[in-house]
Amino acid sequence: MPNLTVKIGDISLKNPLICGSGKHFIELSGIDKALKAGAGAVVIKSTNESDAAKEQLGKTDYALLDSDFNELKWDFNPPRDASLFNRSGLHPLPFDNG
Repeated sequence: MPNLTVKIGDISLKNPLICGSGKHFIELSGIDKALKAGAGAVVIKSTNESDAAKEQLGKTDYALLDSDFNELKWDFNPPRDASLFNRSGLHPLPFDNG
């Protein structure tokens, strides 16, 4: 197996695959699944002390699209070219717990 290690600043990753922030990484289980599936890193949802920003999470819009931008039905086995697009708010936990 080839060595895919990359360095970003002072941080070394086992590979260049970085999962972008999303609602599926709010829970620790989602982060754990991504890392176990081989991700080199996971960007988790941001948090701050703004309750208004946290309320945006409940008003999120989602779209699951294939590589030709066709909308897909939600499925536990989407095709490999599926991408999840969303607009959402911040992590809902209180700032001191984030």
